[in-house]
Amino acid sequence: MGIFGTGEITNTAWTDANKNLKAQLKVLNTALDGKQFLVGNEVSCADFLVACTLKLAFQTVLDAGFRKSPVSKNVTAWAERMFAMQSLKNIFGNI
Repeated sequence: MGIFGTGEITNTAWTDANKNLKAQLKVLNTALDGKQFLVGNEVSCADFLVACTLKLAFQTVLDAGFRKSPVSKNVTAWAERMFAMQSLKNIFGNI
């Protein structure tokens, strides 16, 4: 909410939330190792749910430095595949 000006956020809360998000993405990155999608090599409902959940994070706080890091290699590739799908573009536009 602090990003969009609809609420207040402290530096400590921002830092903690950012660390927590990146820690969770490390778990997701490991889960995606060797796979194109969450459940294997075919897209599933789980992929759409997670992509929709992470959309704002990719638009606002997951900067290019994080996306290029080895810790997020699989997540970044997965997100690019997901957000390139026409079905998500129809809903969200280009991410």
